[in-house]
Amino acid sequence: HGRRAAQIEVMTGPQAIADDSEAISGSRLCALVVDDSQAVREQLCDALRRMGIDSAPAQNAEEALSMIEQCRFDIAFLDVVMPGSDGYELCRDIRRNPHMRSMPVLMLTSRSSPFDRARGMLAGCDQYLTKPVGWEAFSRSVDKALSKSIRNDRRQLAARGYRS
Repeated sequence: HGRRAAQIEVMTGPQAIADDSEAISGSRLCALVVDDSQAVREQLCDALRRMGIDSAPAQNAEEALSMIEQCRFDIAFLDVVMPGSDGYELCRDIRRNPHMRSMPVLMLTSRSSPFDRARGMLAGCDQYLTKPVGWEAFSRSVDKALSKSIRNDRRQLAARGYRS
């Protein structure tokens, strides 16, 4: 859709990494969306926007790692199959980063075998979703991941713009 490309934007963008977690408590939630398909990135960004979550798209693991070094994200969505480093390796890299280690990581992929799911869990992902994902399953997964990472503090999530 031509109109979709014109509407897609990185909302207010990710927050700068801060050592003081209080500094970001009132800032909007921001998601890192990593997928080599522009259409999928746009769909995810649109879905997240509906939930009150800003997003920053990356087309591959290298671009995502560069963004992670410069910005703080509240949640990440990773495709598994990408050129260069795959989503499993990217997830392992995120888990090795002290600033991002506790960030929820959701794998969103067309690979659905038990072996692929196990690889995702071994890489450190919090949830493994198989494409196509319906709105209900997607929103439930995001809600579960964010609630856990913010210790079920619904007021803090709402203060940061989240709409469940």
